[in-house]
Amino acid sequence: MSFLVLILAIAGVVWGAVLALRGSPLLGCAVYLIVASCFSGYYWSVDAVGLTWSIDRFFMMFLLIAAVLQWRVGKCDVKGLTAADLLLGAFLALVLLRMFTSDWRTVGPDQDSTLIHFVNGYGIPLALLLVARHARLDQRALRGVYVALACFGVYLAVTAVAEGVHAWGFVFPKYIANPLLGT
Repeated sequence: MSFLVLILAIAGVVWGAVLALRGSPLLGCAVYLIVASCFSGYYWSVDAVGLTWSIDRFFMMFLLIAAVLQWRVGKCDVKGLTAADLLLGAFLALVLLRMFTSDWRTVGPDQDSTLIHFVNGYGIPLALLLVARHARLDQRALRGVYVALACFGVYLAVTAVAEGVHAWGFVFPKYIANPLLGT
């Protein structure tokens, strides 16, 4: 069994390297939206190194590594700063200043820390913006994004109909059917 895990790990590293160097960062951003919607911490997570790691966070880490690798080999179009970038930077600096000047370390027993809320609410969207903004735009990459988002839309529609008629067997992932997690 451990030999099989080793073989799968080696194959995963090889395919990960191929995708990191040859894959589309735009398609990676679209796939991240799908992965984050379906495979969040409610689906699977593990606590390691003081953090909670889930499939979507592993994928974000892979996406950022792939973007840096593609930037280093010259496959990204690095764009200059605009007024919108400076305004976004000023806003994030203001939010960080506000967070660190408040009582950001005190959390309740069933609450996430303020720092985690900052990372989830501002850090991850900023990372997606940076990856997508500096990716090369071409017809093939955009077609892949359109197909991924269209398939995700069909998945969401089927899931919504299945939830509406209480056909819980067609709802994936299963934690969506948990009334304690939904709103």
